[in-house]
Amino acid sequence: MPAPVTAPGAHLRQAVADTTDTALLQIVGLLDCLAYRPGELQGILSDALPRLAVLRPARPLRFSRLLFLPLDGVIVPGDSWRPGQCTLPRAALQPIAESLRTAMGEKAAEAMDIALAGRTAANADNVATLGTVLWTLAAELAPRMRAPAENTLSERDFRELVAICAGVWQHGEALWRVLRHAPDDPPRHLVERLLHDAEGDTVTLLALLKTMMHGVARPGTLASMASDCSPAIATLAGQAVDDWIEASVRNDESANPARLVGRAKWFATAVDDLEATGWLADPARRRRVRAAPPGPIRQQDNAALPDHRAAAVVPTPCAPEHDRAESFYATLRRRLFGAEEDAKIVRKRLQDINDQDRKRR
Repeated sequence: MPAPVTAPGAHLRQAVADTTDTALLQIVGLLDCLAYRPGELQGILSDALPRLAVLRPARPLRFSRLLFLPLDGVIVPGDSWRPGQCTLPRAALQPIAESLRTAMGEKAAEAMDIALAGRTAANADNVATLGTVLWTLAAELAPRMRAPAENTLSERDFRELVAICAGVWQHGEALWRVLRHAPDDPPRHLVERLLHDAEGDTVTLLALLKTMMHGVARPGTLASMASDCSPAIATLAGQAVDDWIEASVRNDESANPARLVGRAKWFATAVDDLEATGWLADPARRRRVRAAPPGPIRQQDNAALPDHRAAAVVPTPCAPEHDRAESFYATLRRRLFGAEEDAKIVRKRLQDINDQDRKRR
């Protein structure tokens, strides 16, 4: 019997992320039908998560998926996690879920599995009903949860992560009332009630803010709603905006044209909202947005590249989509920083490409 695949390589994760929407949905459906054990194939969809957030396939509502649904905004890749940052490394999800199942007891855990069978995360009522039960129970049992034997986290780090989860689980029902409106703006009264109920718990407030901002199309509008609650929450809202920007400006080297266009449009829309709501008035925050991926090289920019390199940078079949993606980034940069600064960014990227090309020779 072949050994289970426990750590898909980067090339496999990228291939899955770069496939067509139809093929990606077929892959997701196949994986959801497989009876693989916890840990097997873990991470195969990690690079495709941003696209899945847009495609929103009707996925089975399994124990771990429901448990961590209120924590979407704080889950990060393992290599991005550092203790004390109010984030949750993806590799910790399975150990935490296993620890909770142990604390619940075998019969209670199996009863939840039976209740979840045949249900999907696309049904908001399913999530609300079963999620309220699971999140409430998880918050109550958190003090009894212990790190599993096969676990790469120290007991101290494990306890820190469980504490973050427990704080959010405690407000899971109220948070879901907000999240079910995403990507549209949630009603103000729901946001205010949720944050007032968690007031005084800085870590939990920050985690709630990050998860709410993760799901909406207009993060600045949501941060402004939160800021109206109290000066302390306004400070945390600013931190959540900074964290959102840091997570969002990472370059996307995907060759998938639809993915490039979708990400560029999403980012430009969100930054438009941050600008309109005043969150980019802070010079330091504005500089962070400047670090946004410059987008793919446009056809007209190729003239500055050596002939052999120009053909490699923009594959001909993808050129129109690359131009569309870059137009979103370029329009955004010019409005925020001016045409001269935009030209500097493009020239810098062209220079980097030429430097890389010379090193390979």
